[in-house]
Amino acid sequence: MQKIVKFQELEEFNTASVDMGSIGNRPLPEQYYDINEFKFTPAYTDFLMHILGKQHFIEFDSDFPVVIP
Repeated sequence: MQKIVKFQELEEFNTASVDMGSIGNRPLPEQYYDINEFKFTPAYTDFLMHILGKQHFIEFDSDFPVVIP
Protein backbone atom coordinates (compact mmCIF):
# COMPACT_ATOMS: atom_id res chain seq x y z
CA MET A 1 0.00 0.00 0.00
CA GLN A 2 1.17 3.47 -0.81
CA LYS A 3 0.18 6.65 1.03
CA ILE A 4 -1.91 9.00 -1.11
CA VAL A 5 -1.58 12.03 1.18
CA LYS A 6 1.79 12.76 2.71
CA PHE A 7 0.67 15.45 5.20
CA GLN A 8 1.45 14.65 8.84
CA GLU A 9 -1.95 16.07 9.90
CA LEU A 10 -3.83 13.48 7.85
CA GLU A 11 -1.88 10.46 9.06
CA GLU A 12 -4.67 9.45 11.47
CA PHE A 13 -7.04 8.89 8.53
CA ASN A 14 -6.94 5.95 6.15
CA THR A 15 -5.37 7.63 3.16
CA ALA A 16 -3.69 4.62 1.58
CA SER A 17 -4.56 3.17 -1.81
CA VAL A 18 -5.49 -0.47 -2.36
CA ASP A 19 -4.64 -2.43 -5.49
CA MET A 20 -8.12 -3.29 -6.84
CA GLY A 21 -6.70 -6.30 -8.70
CA SER A 22 -6.20 -8.04 -5.37
CA ILE A 23 -9.86 -7.67 -4.37
CA GLY A 24 -12.49 -10.16 -5.46
CA ASN A 25 -10.20 -12.39 -7.49
CA ARG A 26 -10.50 -15.37 -5.19
CA PRO A 27 -12.81 -18.32 -5.75
CA LEU A 28 -15.88 -18.74 -3.58
CA PRO A 29 -15.34 -21.42 -0.89
CA GLU A 30 -17.05 -24.70 -1.85
CA GLN A 31 -19.26 -24.62 1.26
CA TYR A 32 -20.99 -21.49 -0.10
CA TYR A 33 -22.04 -22.79 -3.52
CA ASP A 34 -23.79 -25.98 -4.64
CA ILE A 35 -22.46 -26.80 -8.12
CA ASN A 36 -25.03 -29.58 -8.64
CA GLU A 37 -28.04 -27.34 -7.94
CA PHE A 38 -26.38 -24.22 -9.44
CA LYS A 39 -27.24 -22.04 -6.42
CA PHE A 40 -25.84 -20.59 -3.21
CA THR A 41 -26.03 -22.67 -0.04
CA PRO A 42 -27.68 -21.68 3.26
CA ALA A 43 -24.14 -21.26 4.68
CA TYR A 44 -23.51 -18.43 2.20
CA THR A 45 -26.86 -16.82 2.99
CA ASP A 46 -25.98 -16.96 6.70
CA PHE A 47 -22.56 -15.42 5.97
CA LEU A 48 -24.12 -12.55 4.01
CA MET A 49 -26.80 -11.94 6.64
CA HIS A 50 -24.10 -10.78 9.06
CA ILE A 51 -22.96 -8.22 6.49
CA LEU A 52 -26.19 -7.13 4.76
CA GLY A 53 -28.83 -7.79 7.39
CA LYS A 54 -32.04 -9.81 7.10
CA GLN A 55 -33.04 -11.11 3.66
CA HIS A 56 -35.80 -9.43 1.71
CA PHE A 57 -37.39 -11.39 -1.12
CA ILE A 58 -39.36 -9.81 -3.94
CA GLU A 59 -42.52 -11.70 -4.89
CA PHE A 60 -43.09 -12.12 -8.62
CA ASP A 61 -46.49 -12.74 -10.20
CA SER A 62 -44.97 -15.06 -12.82
CA ASP A 63 -43.68 -18.57 -12.30
CA PHE A 64 -40.40 -18.65 -14.21
CA PRO A 65 -38.87 -22.06 -15.00
CA VAL A 66 -35.56 -23.01 -13.37
CA VAL A 67 -32.84 -23.36 -16.00
CA ILE A 68 -29.69 -25.28 -15.12
CA PRO A 69 -26.93 -24.92 -17.74
